[in-house]
Parts: sequence; structure tokens; C-alpha cells
Amino acid sequence: IEIKFKGSTPSAVRECRHKEFVNLTSRLFEIHCDAQGAITEMTLEGDHVAKLCSLNVNGGRNVALKQNTTQSEADTPGNFPSDLAVDGNHLADFSQQSCTLTHVPDVKVKPTWNLTFDKSYLVTRFVLYSNADEFGRL
Repeated sequence: IEIKFKGSTPSAVRECRHKEFVNLTSRLFEIHCDAQGAITEMTLEGDHVAKLCSLNVNGGRNVALKQNTTQSEADTPGNFPSDLAVDGNHLADFSQQSCTLTHVPDVKVKPTWNLTFDKSYLVTRFVLYSNADEFGRL
């Protein structure tokens, strides 16, 4: 998974420095990194983004909850939208529509999921809940 940030200067994209991945379970993954200051937007990119069930972004609490989101393309229009990853539901159950499902028609293009915050936050910890049992390959 690649993580990029934007701060108060929207044109400046920053990388996730000093990335540390921790596999907590087969579907739960924690990422620690230096966002290089306060962020207003973050983008996740990679194959594992396609089955994102929930995302916690911590700046003392889950600052991602109910924020604005987009994704490269929903698998089925109207179903599995990007905001399901920030609704507070950590269940990995597609039948209950509790996860996003991103579809990218071109296999050369990686799925992307984007989060825009209502204000700037200082964060260093991200917890991803996935429906996929594939986090071990990050």
C-alpha cells in the first residue's frame, strides 16, 4: 500500500516517511509513519485498497470517521461506496454492505481510495480493516 498526503498547501503531495507495517490479524493492519506535518487529505493506493472495510486514522481519536471519501471506481455503481470505510463499522461482511469494493478495469492501474478531512490533523497511525486475507503480502 502506498500512502500520500496533502497538507494546507494542496499542490504539495507528501510521501509516508519511515513507514512501519504491523500485521495484527489476517484482516487487520496497522501502519505507522511520518506524514511530515498536519494533513488535510490522504490517498491510499494499491491492490489491497480494493477491499477496504474500515479505516481508523488516529490523531488522538479516529479522525477519519464520517469524513469525505472517494475511490477510483466502485465495483458495482451504487454498491460498496467509498464512505463505507469511514462509517465506524469494522465488520468484514460484503452481504451487509459494510466494506468498499473498488474495481479498476485496467489491471495495470492500482485501485485508489481518498480521504479528505474537514480540517488539518497531525496523525501518525493508520489502522486498515480489510475483507481480504492478503495483508501478509503488503
